[in-house]
Amino acid sequence: MLGRTAASLYWTSRYNERAENMARLLEVGYRIAMTPRLGQDHSDDWRSTLVSAGCDGAFFSKHDEPTKRAVVQHMLFDRDNPSSVRSCIEAARNNARSVRTAITGEMWESLNTTYLEFMDIRPQHMTDNKLPDFLAWIKQRSMLFRSHAGAP
Repeated sequence: MLGRTAASLYWTSRYNERAENMARLLEVGYRIAMTPRLGQDHSDDWRSTLVSAGCDGAFFSKHDEPTKRAVVQHMLFDRDNPSSVRSCIEAARNNARSVRTAITGEMWESLNTTYLEFMDIRPQHMTDNKLPDFLAWIKQRSMLFRSHAGAP
């Protein structure tokens, strides 16, 4: 029982951290792709973002070209991608739910609220203008959970 609780606590934190890291990688990819360059497309920028995240194999099994929209969709919202922010937030919440008595109410509330608010977001409404704020929100929610956990 103790081993299962410890494993669930570990994976809760790990998935929360993974969601934050995916948001950071997307933010970097977005900033690099926004850098003006004469005569170059930005597909290599998005390809490098996928490779850095370790999502390139799964991405290219579904898509031919790494466009901004496809990469953002894959890394944020794709439920078939176990590394997507959506999948990580859902996995963190499910692990935390299994050990609710071992975590504080604040930890559960931060994860559950993040999950519920994330599920309300429609991928088709994620415009270029909204993406930076959304990525900042993901990072903020991850840090809120860590602050309740007492992690540095």
